[in-house]
Amino acid sequence: MLFVNQKSVKYPELLVAVVLSQTFYRDTSLYVGDKTKITDIYSKGKTIGIEVVQSEYMSDFLLSSYSNLFQREMEQKGEKLPKRKAKVLSWSYNSDLDDDIVMEQFRTRIVDKLGKLNNGNYSKIKSEVNLAVLSYMRVKSMEDAQNFIDAYKQESGKFEKEFNKIFLIFSTGVYYLVGDEIVAYAEFIGDEFLHYQEMAKAIMKNGEKQVF
Repeated sequence: MLFVNQKSVKYPELLVAVVLSQTFYRDTSLYVGDKTKITDIYSKGKTIGIEVVQSEYMSDFLLSSYSNLFQREMEQKGEKLPKRKAKVLSWSYNSDLDDDIVMEQFRTRIVDKLGKLNNGNYSKIKSEVNLAVLSYMRVKSMEDAQNFIDAYKQESGKFEKEFNKIFLIFSTGVYYLVGDEIVAYAEFIGDEFLHYQEMAKAIMKNGEKQVF
């Protein structure tokens, strides 16, 4: 069962809640959208909490592509590249280039979540505090999953507390990890992930509270 606070829920959190409720939390009632100093998603009784981090946003790619286009133009003129500006003039998707951008942003965002965990921000959760990483801007492989795992391991090693479980949500499926070990994988069949996206968008539009 999935319960949604439609007034305050954000799309990435809702999408993760939909995916997990249909994969690894089929028998657990999940709540999403409650902004009262608790994890983004939590179970009935607050025994389980799931914090959501989106590893990349479209704006990351926009800024990346603008910067590289501008840099090429400056180099052709023999001029030095000034500091990157936030104004976006053009965009073209380049997955080879954007891999580094994704990991850079992931590290920044994961450090923020780990900091909150160690500062007691999720102390209302009684048992386990888990992390769900949403990364679906392009198709990813097992190698990509390992890159995320390695980056998380490096950053989490700087903190006393770590998340109990991690869910890597790609457009191809969900990796379920304990520590740095993949213990399960739920593969999406056909347009399954697209279906979940459409479900989340419909919930946002219709304002449903109890979804299924």
